[in-house]
Amino acid sequence: MVDVVGATTNLIGTAQTYGASFGSLASNLSLPAPNILSNYASYNYVISLHPLTVTELNFPDTTYKSGKVLPIICKTAGADPSNRIQTNFGKQDFFINNLTFESVIGYQTPKATNVSVVQFDVYEPYSIGLFIHSLQKAAADAGHGNWRDAPFLLSIEFRGNKETGSILKVPFSTRHIPIRLTTVKMNSTEQGTRYLINAFATQGMALTTEHANLRTDTVIKGKTVQEVLQTGEQSLQTVVNNKLQEYVKKKDVAVADQIVILFPKTDNLSSSSAPAAGGSSEAKTNKAYVNPQLTKSSAEVFQKIGVNANTLQQSQGAVNELGAQVLGFDQKRRGDPPPGNQADTWDPTTKTWLRGKLIPDASTGTFKFSQDMDIPTVINQILLNSSYADAALAPGAADGNGMVKWWRIDTQTYYVDTKENIPYTGTSPKIFVYRVVPFKVHLSKVAGPNIKMPGFDQLKANAVKRYDYIFTGKNTEVLKFNIDFSLGFANSYPADGFRNSTDVARKEAAGNVDDNKNVDKDASPAGGTAPTRQGEQPTQQNLANTGSSQDGKGGGGQETEVQRMAKAFHDAITNPYDMVVLDLDILGDPFWIVNSGMGNYTSKSVEGVKDLNKDGSVDWQTSEVDVIVNFRSPIDINQVTGMYDFKGPNHQDMTKDPKAGPAIGFTGLYCVNQVTNHFRNGQFSQNLKGYRRNGQEYKKQGSGQNALNSKEPAGDKKG
Repeated sequence: MVDVVGATTNLIGTAQTYGASFGSLASNLSLPAPNILSNYASYNYVISLHPLTVTELNFPDTTYKSGKVLPIICKTAGADPSNRIQTNFGKQDFFINNLTFESVIGYQTPKATNVSVVQFDVYEPYSIGLFIHSLQKAAADAGHGNWRDAPFLLSIEFRGNKETGSILKVPFSTRHIPIRLTTVKMNSTEQGTRYLINAFATQGMALTTEHANLRTDTVIKGKTVQEVLQTGEQSLQTVVNNKLQEYVKKKDVAVADQIVILFPKTDNLSSSSAPAAGGSSEAKTNKAYVNPQLTKSSAEVFQKIGVNANTLQQSQGAVNELGAQVLGFDQKRRGDPPPGNQADTWDPTTKTWLRGKLIPDASTGTFKFSQDMDIPTVINQILLNSSYADAALAPGAADGNGMVKWWRIDTQTYYVDTKENIPYTGTSPKIFVYRVVPFKVHLSKVAGPNIKMPGFDQLKANAVKRYDYIFTGKNTEVLKFNIDFSLGFANSYPADGFRNSTDVARKEAAGNVDDNKNVDKDASPAGGTAPTRQGEQPTQQNLANTGSSQDGKGGGGQETEVQRMAKAFHDAITNPYDMVVLDLDILGDPFWIVNSGMGNYTSKSVEGVKDLNKDGSVDWQTSEVDVIVNFRSPIDINQVTGMYDFKGPNHQDMTKDPKAGPAIGFTGLYCVNQVTNHFRNGQFSQNLKGYRRNGQEYKKQGSGQNALNSKEPAGDKKG
């Protein structure tokens, strides 16, 4: 085994010499990896706040991510005093403290979206209001007409002190968070003013009710996911953008906001990747959206994200497997097909009426959504009704890690470089992007009771971080470890075995019997008998669920057993809780400061390492994130030696076999879904929240057949 600390130290030296990326050095890194800050005798952080131009926000890889020096509004300890915003009162010193940065990195809501919120304090010595002056001047210098709507950049850097006394910039540790301010509270005394600032990362603007909610009752239609959401003449993207253009016609705004729904392939997720070719507007024969307000600024954004600037569409070859799915409506599974277009019934060439054009197309579905429904919910409803759910939940769909592909919605917000809307709304027009990407989830969330899902050994071997806590003799990182042990927790599944819905009953009454082989039509996930080994915690499932969080959200067409199962699966994996819930406080580690996905920057991931990006940060955008937490428990004090006694049943040494000890049901593999960073008075700490992977201590080995789409009971295979 390669010495991890030594290997990491060598990596740091190499990176400092050659400026290499973390990913290019990963072949020399032994997992799990240590905290990169532990290679220094001491360290400190430097936090700064900068204005961002439209170009800098929209194209991070060629601006602040490539080392461009930005003007400073304020910085920790008054560093770089010459590079400050020049106000009418001169260049001022402000100081940042009490930064809290919270990121959701896993499923926490059924919307399958993620948010990041920021709080920090700014101290203005002696005076009052000069910080607001600096914000206003900084935004104006960056080309914005309103500082309240302007984006700012929060930068976090680390400096490490070596034993020799030399101070070095810690490689792979700089983090950038583009933010939009939401509230600024002032508390003024004779000593000066303290500003309490709340903000969120700029990509979160696409999830606010102001921008994500539908403005009117909406009907969309199509045969494929891409057609219904992006390319169709009555797609969600077309309907929303046409509605936004009405504000221009009514002279409520000069330039309208726009939305784009993307289905990028994995190779094109990185913001530094070459854009995929957009669809050709000349090749379109439908009446889809045609961009009426194309500017130089917006055209550059559309080129970057890989859509045609005139139609806002992707080419077929650039669409991932999610967008390519069909909705599966036919004569057996009835949709709500739209009637034919009367305008198409007259052929001017032959001067004849083509009444056959009025016959509805059974393969086309119509979906209806009410006013104030939000765009992510609509996207989820379409995907739950598509063939993607069928393929993802099919037996054998899980990979070697026991994971199946579901999806998540990754948002981005781009500014359009114009001040034309300032007299109307006081804000800049924006382009909101909803990227629908595959996201891997583990089957343990939907396993039958008392059964071990596959892949735990592989997930442990690939875990980037491990924390050894109490009685291990190895703890260097953990500050506090709390476990919430919920005896009442149970996986909740439909009481009807996915079968007794009104749509299914109508279909069977009509003689259209579903021959789908992927669904267990009689039971919930099959499991095994209750564990007999002490310390193995039995699981349970509740068969009393009569609804889903996705019910009543709109949609269309007959609902099949597959759709009911997909909704139950979605509810299970987006529930952030479980029987054993993690609440872990650790010494700060730059790995956990979410960098990729902030603003419009996306890092490339390290090939072959599940949770690691090439910039050294956590890769949370394509898969659930796992961490190992180990601890031991003594039985008693040895009366002979006076030391703790770690001898378990039959006198086995629990030092060598931790699973033999009382902590068997609690130590092991945890899934992390929320990270909170705290920077206060020179101290950097983090809190990780998540849940323990169920069943990893069981000896009864199951398979994907024992998950939600079970077709046969579990055997008692020894694992």
